[in-house]
Amino acid sequence: MNDYIKKGEQVYKEFIEFRDSFLNKALAEAATYGTNMYGQKFRPVVIVPERQATRWQEMIQQWNDYADELRKYPELNIPKSLYEPAPKFIMGANRIRANVVPAVNAMKVTREKVIKEIQNMIDRVKGSEDTKEFISSLNHQIELVSALPEKTQLRVRRGGYEDLICTYNTATEKKLMERVTAHGIFFDDRVLRYGFSLGSNYETARTSVYDFVDPLPLTIYKNAKVYVISDIEKAQLALKNERQTNEEQRKRDYWARANEKRRAKLRKEKALTDGAQNAAGEQNPAGNNDE
Repeated sequence: MNDYIKKGEQVYKEFIEFRDSFLNKALAEAATYGTNMYGQKFRPVVIVPERQATRWQEMIQQWNDYADELRKYPELNIPKSLYEPAPKFIMGANRIRANVVPAVNAMKVTREKVIKEIQNMIDRVKGSEDTKEFISSLNHQIELVSALPEKTQLRVRRGGYEDLICTYNTATEKKLMERVTAHGIFFDDRVLRYGFSLGSNYETARTSVYDFVDPLPLTIYKNAKVYVISDIEKAQLALKNERQTNEEQRKRDYWARANEKRRAKLRKEKALTDGAQNAAGEQNPAGNNDE
């Protein structure tokens, strides 16, 4: 058993050395990258020239081999985030655009879990100075959540950070999208005839179902809003019905306009026909021919 653990620890040590070297090289050659909350570079996007394609593919395969080996040692409790997801090598892209977009992380919790976490917070600060108002606020939040039905499902949405997204085209598909993970994306540049571009930060506001749902006034989760999932589902259904109603009205308006155009055309044709008949009648009032 000791030899088994020692072997796993050796594999882990080798992987960490390889990982650090891999990411340092990737970031040095990256066309762009992300920056975490500590100002550290990560999420490299590398445009790989033909002469380096084989080298990077081999290193990515080596990364995957290490990951497969590390999974054999669950006893070491190695965080999967160190090796998953593996870096990705993409071939066939002829145009690439990278954009920084706002990101949201969401998790589902129960009413009972939230109550427990608020109570834990109260227990941690109880007895400290100047916490009377804070504890009073937390107690009020417990009352608010306790008023919900038992086992109510809640969603915690935490924002305040960004994602790096690559959108690319191939010869057969357009607007394929990949989220750049911490370990990077590598694009083969052999058919990249239209190049790589870096877009500005995503600033356009998009309507979300959460714009129509009031979050619970909770402060237990930092930089997060808490919603009742049934409220979200009701809002989604209402928006779906509204879109369907708007689409049906749009179709009615379209056919009304089309029918009006058709009627206008028929009126114009009838006016021209009537005009032609009246003109003929004026030339020959009796309706007889000249013979």
